[in-house]
Amino acid sequence: MPGKSGTRGRILRLASTLYSTHGCDATTLDDILTAGGITKGAFYHHFKSKEQLCEKIIDQLTNDYEELMGSVSRNADPIDRLRLIVYKLDELHTSGKWVNCRLIFRLYTGTHKSNPQIQYKLSQFWQWYTNEFRELLVECRQAGQLTEEISLETQLELILATMAGAVTLDQVEPTPHGFAHLVDTVLSAMSVEPVVM
Repeated sequence: MPGKSGTRGRILRLASTLYSTHGCDATTLDDILTAGGITKGAFYHHFKSKEQLCEKIIDQLTNDYEELMGSVSRNADPIDRLRLIVYKLDELHTSGKWVNCRLIFRLYTGTHKSNPQIQYKLSQFWQWYTNEFRELLVECRQAGQLTEEISLETQLELILATMAGAVTLDQVEPTPHGFAHLVDTVLSAMSVEPVVM
């Protein structure tokens, strides 16, 4: 999580890394404190609870994704924008410097379902995230770059499931290949065949 400094930023980074590996519920406050050499007093100076820390991590994760999506020029060709976003996500994920792809998966599959604020923040993130990809797919379809023979929602599910599946498989058996090539294959399968004259 670039841009964060000091104890608060260190706690956010450490917790994000630990949550992305072990999940929020499996990571104890002591795990975070020990990993960072942080005292309980310093932790409670910045966060009221582990749950509040999780909420702040989701806020930071959302900001990171918004920044990434916003970094791609809206003037670019829709299919190129879509690919560039996927390439950037893939590059960040495979570099190991960015844990957000694994983190969001872990947060969604965690057992924190009893916390309505965390559920709400995750729901808001997912709604925004899927809408970003949905809008890009609509633009690709309108530009004649993707077929309309496959429903928009199916195309969206294929793209998101491909990325999520690759991130999940990467946790089982890490691969340096990432998921961009898989999304390219899915996009090629959904593209409009060029008309031969």
